[in-house]
Amino acid sequence: TALHFASSKGYLRIVKMLIKHNADPNATNDKGNAPLHIAINNNYFSIVDLLKRYGADVTRRNAYCESA
Repeated sequence: TALHFASSKGYLRIVKMLIKHNADPNATNDKGNAPLHIAINNNYFSIVDLLKRYGADVTRRNAYCESA
């Protein structure tokens, strides 16, 4: 999704805009990764904080049973 892409590139302002326009912070990609997984793996902690504030599930596991 656009939110996954923005989270993978560290585009904080775009992530914020997408969430404010109802992008789902818990949507998963084909590997079961949510934007939170991607932001954490790329060390974008400001995006991690933003996603958590908007309801990202910190207990969600991906297809490899990895949690964020």
